Amino acid sequence: MEKTEKNKKTGAADSASGRSGKDAGKAVSSPRKSSSQTKGSTPLDYVLWTVFVLGVVGSVGLNYYFSQPETLQPVTTRLPFVIGCIVIAAVCALCTSTGRRFIRFAKASRGELRKVTWPTKDETIKSTVGVAVVAVIVAFMLWVFDVIIGFLVNLITGA
Repeated sequence: MEKTEKNKKTGAADSASGRSGKDAGKAVSSPRKSSSQTKGSTPLDYVLWTVFVLGVVGSVGLNYYFSQPETLQPVTTRLPFVIGCIVIAAVCALCTSTGRRFIRFAKASRGELRKVTWPTKDETIKSTVGVAVVAVIVAFMLWVFDVIIGFLVNLITGA
């Protein structure tokens, strides 16, 4: 068999690099990972996760504090504080490397959902009616079995 031009060039490069056999023709990957592929946490991530935990604990603590009889505040007063703590916590969590991976995952999931072929209204109604009919039939059968078994138990025990 003759090699194509591409295979000839690859073979020449492989022989120059000393590779042969199964390794020939494969690209050599660098042992270093790019910064987007690393999964390690930076010191900033630890600070952001600390702020996240403090934000969640703070929202619960503020809500508890403002709901006590001696410091009772209406919901309209304490709600902005609680929501503010939760928003700060969420922003800090999303700014970490894990949060950025979650955002990429959410965007990819949204793209996949756009590719889904959703059923039509007619198909949905037919499927729903079919499931409801089967559920009623199974429920009726279970009731019949319950009545029969109950009758047999009463007959055997004489109750």
